[in-house]
Amino acid sequence: MVSCKTRTMDDAYDIILNDKVKDTATVLTAGNVNFIPPVSAIAVHIYDDSIAVVHNTNKAHRKHVELYNIHDNTLIKELIAQGNGPGEMVSALSRYNNDTLVIWDFMKCNIATIPIKSAISDTAYNPTLRSFSLTPKCMWPYKGRLMAINPNCFRYDKLGINNDGPRLIISDSNYVYKESRKYDIQTVNAVYTDFFISWKNNRIIVFDTSEPRIEIFDTNLNLQKTIYGPELPDEIRYSTYENFGTYVAAEGKSPESYHTFCTDEDFFYLAYNGDFFSRDKTMYDLSTWIFKFDWDGNFVDSYYVDHFIHSMSLSGDGQSMYIFGVNRDGENVFYKTRLT
Repeated sequence: MVSCKTRTMDDAYDIILNDKVKDTATVLTAGNVNFIPPVSAIAVHIYDDSIAVVHNTNKAHRKHVELYNIHDNTLIKELIAQGNGPGEMVSALSRYNNDTLVIWDFMKCNIATIPIKSAISDTAYNPTLRSFSLTPKCMWPYKGRLMAINPNCFRYDKLGINNDGPRLIISDSNYVYKESRKYDIQTVNAVYTDFFISWKNNRIIVFDTSEPRIEIFDTNLNLQKTIYGPELPDEIRYSTYENFGTYVAAEGKSPESYHTFCTDEDFFYLAYNGDFFSRDKTMYDLSTWIFKFDWDGNFVDSYYVDHFIHSMSLSGDGQSMYIFGVNRDGENVFYKTRLT
């Protein structure tokens, strides 16, 4: 596995993205779509240009997952009740890629993998929840186990911090992972990293939601390429604090670089904000750039929308994108837009 070691910008497999990819971005125009997401939605993904996969906030009095027909707004199925009982989740996070939703409860430590086609076609379908034991920053099924982001992969020289664990960790077949090393400084609150897997393209894409960095691995965890940039408008500053141990976290304002993704067989797309959250600047104030890459990490194109994006999905022909986000007035928006 690849550790969090420092590598130079001269490495042949590194790519630097500068502000040109933002300056030359195509401005996307919102188009009409019949579906109106519920106000409780925190993510909306579109399957097969017809089914909306909705993940609801934990504060809503409804199931965590709802499936809708986007043409007539009818509710097709609802899955995973909110609660502390068997088969329920209290506080859920989710990731979606093409036709599969992975959802997990970071409080109860249970996880479900939901293939959307099966959930729709099988009237008796009910997801199976499995217990896991690892830090749930982000997780995907991996060869009968779970792969997750390692919270002990972080380096900050100004404070002399170098937790050089592997970027990705893998559980056993029982979804259990036991850390064998001890770290003096806990970096779980400084590591905000996400990833997704394409088995067909032999790729694992790891993207940092704080620092502007993308790492491309093959599915055997060999690092192929690292993409840096575009740069944030200011340096990220970290500090330590004591809370039953020494922890590190971003100081003052929260960086927001890469945020969410969608893919097809030929390309992957990453949403980029390139700014900081603070008391004076919320997500309502952030714009979004969408960068298009091939599966070798080569930059292909860029797009721009004047609002924050929560989730996005490609149409079946790859020519359009469904975007769910929040506008400058704090209102949810959902629309379909042409990319070409």
